[in-house]
Amino acid sequence: MSSSSSGSRALFALFICMLPFALSGCADPNSATSSSDVSSDAKKSLPYFSFHKPKEVKVAVGRIRELHDAITGSDPLPEPIFYQVKEVVHGSGASGHSHYYLHDPEKNEEGESEPHDEDGHVTTAENIHDVTIEPLAELKDILRWLPKIASNSDMPESDWEKVSQISKEMSPQLIEMVKQSSDSEKCRASYREASASMANKISVLEELVK
Repeated sequence: MSSSSSGSRALFALFICMLPFALSGCADPNSATSSSDVSSDAKKSLPYFSFHKPKEVKVAVGRIRELHDAITGSDPLPEPIFYQVKEVVHGSGASGHSHYYLHDPEKNEEGESEPHDEDGHVTTAENIHDVTIEPLAELKDILRWLPKIASNSDMPESDWEKVSQISKEMSPQLIEMVKQSSDSEKCRASYREASASMANKISVLEELVK
């Protein structure tokens, strides 16, 4: 791999990495108005979480295929992903800030503490938020994250560039479908209209991660 190609890939990866912070307890503030956001009473104040982000590129592509087949199939849509996020608030006013962690009720009941910053900040509040990720929104998210996930693999530069291009082509379509309606069946119908093109691109992804 040339040094210039490696450099461009590294810069892209760094840029993408600055967007979805949520796996370590932070969150992506740029997605706060997504239809897969948290409950309606908190949409305006909470960031968008990415705890459903796959860690491996092969797993991510496999999930893309599963979601595509489910959305284009005749069976009811799969149940949305549901999880809880614990918000730990430090301070108040201009200096106040929050950290977010995947909440595990079972561990909480057993008295095991969840991860939090040990920076000396006083915890002023702790809140639990319910998060629901619909299938089409999950597909949108994974496609948007795919270049970053792939950049952490040993995939050749030329293959990574193809993954990145497919993500750039598919993501805008999915974003528009998810934005256009809160009715999952209407979004599903829109996806089915573009399913042939989507299927071809997914097949290319599958070849790249074999």
